[in-house]
Amino acid sequence: YAIINGRWYFFEKSKMTYQQAQINCQQKFGFGFYQSGRLVEPMSIEIGKALVAKAKALNIIGSSSHAVWIGYDQIGRGNGDFKYASTGIKSPLDSVTGFSNIDGDSGNANCMTLEDNGNGGHLDDEYCESVFNSICEGEGTYPGK
Repeated sequence: YAIINGRWYFFEKSKMTYQQAQINCQQKFGFGFYQSGRLVEPMSIEIGKALVAKAKALNIIGSSSHAVWIGYDQIGRGNGDFKYASTGIKSPLDSVTGFSNIDGDSGNANCMTLEDNGNGGHLDDEYCESVFNSICEGEGTYPGK
């Protein structure tokens, strides 16, 4: 676990599919102010960069894995229509990501990773059945946030 900008995050070192990572995150929180957990949904470019930096420092992103699952997908929507799984909104990280990384690969790459691009981080669409490490965040009310 780590605190970034006053929020708790869990950096999962075990590689899982997107669905497995979603279920795993639900079990990582449920204490304090958090009712449950979810795959992280970075709400700013700055948070995305901070998460990549911490993941690199913990070797969650490193030699064995170039990216981590986040809660961003196009499951049940049209190709390239990625949205955060819990809120249904678009990610601000779309603006720092090349189109070919978020086009959904003709409906085949329905899930999204956050990866190090040498400039802090960007998104990359992947097959949901691929296995990556992941970052979880607590869901629920957090004072002051």
